[in-house]
Amino acid sequence: MNQAIFQSILVFSGIIFQVLLAPYLHPFGYKLNWVLMILVILAFQQSNRLMPFLAIFAGICCDVFSHGMFGVYGISFLFVILLTHWLSAWFYSHTLLLMMILFFVLTLLEGFFSLTLLEWSQDDIRWSWNLINMTLPLALIHAFVGPFLLKGVIYLENFGVRAKA
Repeated sequence: MNQAIFQSILVFSGIIFQVLLAPYLHPFGYKLNWVLMILVILAFQQSNRLMPFLAIFAGICCDVFSHGMFGVYGISFLFVILLTHWLSAWFYSHTLLLMMILFFVLTLLEGFFSLTLLEWSQDDIRWSWNLINMTLPLALIHAFVGPFLLKGVIYLENFGVRAKA
């Protein structure tokens, strides 16, 4: 399967999953951002020019379905994906520790960008409280769930290669 088609289908499936099933899956009381995890995996594993556009599209879809502040997720996802492209040029491996650190740091940065954009548009946002009490635990959960999601994406890719051969 073409890489761009695979990435688009996976991101679109992540958006559908985020909208339909994620509201019912709250481990430890936190709603995971499955779209962000899929975008980070794809950007870190398969770097191409389509990823920033997919990040903006996925962010706008998340904006529409979550809080209606148009552009908050779109801009923060774009920054995170560009940072992931930059990091993937330096190093890459499938080690569990590296992927846990990567998911933790990138989730914190996405939360930082989103909260900063929300604070600029609304004055009643408690930035530091939200960052410590909501984004930090979510980043820890993403750090543990993300590597397993990466292994699933690698399995899907290998399954597609085997089906093609």
